[in-house]
Amino acid sequence: MIRAATPDDAVALAGVQHRAWWRAYADYVDPERFKTLEELVARWHELLAPAAGRRRATLVFDQSRQVAGFATFGPARDDDATPQTGELMAVYVDPPAQGAGVGRALLDAADARLREQGFPEVVVWVFAANAMARELYERRGWVLDPSTSPARQGSAGGPAVDWWAPAVRYRRSL
Repeated sequence: MIRAATPDDAVALAGVQHRAWWRAYADYVDPERFKTLEELVARWHELLAPAAGRRRATLVFDQSRQVAGFATFGPARDDDATPQTGELMAVYVDPPAQGAGVGRALLDAADARLREQGFPEVVVWVFAANAMARELYERRGWVLDPSTSPARQGSAGGPAVDWWAPAVRYRRSL
């Protein structure tokens, strides 16, 4: 079942994210860059705290009361983003649940919510070396955007992102 994340999910979300980072990024990102599990839990508590007017959302794939994955999305944070551009900010699936359709289901749900929010197009940033994610996005119709500089602070009000490795941006219409 896919549902909206709640503050009670912070520990589970942090665990999924931490395990997925180690599985996906350990070959090309210095592990010292990874946040600790405790840091991720604190960040998720902050992200999931009630806030009026927040348009960023996180959906979880709840599998028998266990979080098997999540997707976070909202308005694009890039300097060159228009108000009509949404962003898929994160999709992580717990390694034991990978390959079971969890990621695809989360992507479909995020697409539907972004369309409901009025975004006709969406972008996602991916580490250039993350072949598994890039192949998934390309199979789903995402197109490599010529912009490869992760400029994430500016007119859209998004936070600066400290990229750990070279990244590329994909774009597609919803």
